[in-house]
Amino acid sequence: MDEKTVEPGDDLLCIACGYDLRELSRGGDCPECGLAIFRSEDSDKLARADPKWLTVIARGLGFYIAGQLGILILFLSFFGSIIFTIVFPAVTPATGPQSWMYVIFTGLAALAVIGLLLMGVGTYLLASPDPGRKEDRKGKLIRLLARIAIPGLIFYAAIMSLLDYLPPTALRSTVMNFSIDLLYVWGAFSIVMVMLHVARLMGRIPMVPLQTYMTKAVRFLIWAIPVFGVTSWIQKIWNPTGVGSNLGVTSLHLGLSCTSLLLGIFLVGTIVQQGLMMFQCRRAICSCRDIAIQLNDNLTADEKISNDDD
Repeated sequence: MDEKTVEPGDDLLCIACGYDLRELSRGGDCPECGLAIFRSEDSDKLARADPKWLTVIARGLGFYIAGQLGILILFLSFFGSIIFTIVFPAVTPATGPQSWMYVIFTGLAALAVIGLLLMGVGTYLLASPDPGRKEDRKGKLIRLLARIAIPGLIFYAAIMSLLDYLPPTALRSTVMNFSIDLLYVWGAFSIVMVMLHVARLMGRIPMVPLQTYMTKAVRFLIWAIPVFGVTSWIQKIWNPTGVGSNLGVTSLHLGLSCTSLLLGIFLVGTIVQQGLMMFQCRRAICSCRDIAIQLNDNLTADEKISNDDD
C-alpha cells in the first residue's frame, strides 16, 4: 500500500462528499464516505467526478435544451406569420379571440413561458457546484451568474407583467419600453453566462472543439450584443425625417440600420448554433458520467478484493 500523503499545501477534496483529504494517506479511504483517496486524485477531469453530480449536470442541460427549443419555435412561428401576412395579404385571418391565429399565438406564448421555466430549472441544475473540486474565484462567479441569471429573468418578467394593470400613462409607456429593452439585454447576458460555464466544463473533458467554439461564440456575443443594442436604440429615438438633403445624415442612418440588421441575423444564428452544440455537450457529459459510474463500480470491486487479501 502506498503510504504517500498529500502535502498540507495541496488541495485534494473527496469527489464523492467533498471531505478535505489533505495530510491523509493516499492508500487509505475517505473517513467520511469510505471512497478510496487515490480515486479523488486528478479529479479535475469530468470522467473522474462524482457520477451523481454528473447526472444532475446532464439533466440540467436536457432541461435547458428543451426550453431553448420551445422559445426557438416561438420565434420561427412569429417570423413565419409576418412573412405569411406579407406574401398572402388577401388571406390574412381575422383578429380577435375567435380567430385561429389568436389561438395559435396564445399556444405559442404558453410554449415560450414553459420554455423559459425549463431553461431556468436547467441552468439552476447545470450550474450546481462540483462537490469534489475547489473552485477558483472566477469560475465560481461565472457558475453563480449562470445559475441565477435565467431564474432572475423569470422573476423580473413576472414583475414586469404587473405593469399591464397600471393605468395607461406616458410614464407607464416609458417604463414598459425600458423594461422590454432590459429584458432583451438580461436574456442575452444569461445565455453568455451559460455558454461560459459550459465552456469551462468542456475544458475538463477535454473537448477542445466544443470548448473552442463556445469561447469564440462568447467573444463574439460580448461585443456584438452591446453594438446591436446601441444601434437599435439610436434608430428608435433618432428619426432623420426632413433632412433628406443632408446625404451624410441619411447615409449614417442607413448604415446603422444595416449594421443592426446584420448583427441581429448573426446573433440569432449564433444563439441557434450554440443551442445545437449543447446537444454535443450533453452527450459528452453523459459519456463522462458512464465512465465515472463504471470506474466507481470497478473500484468498489477492487477494494473488496484487496480487503479479502488482507
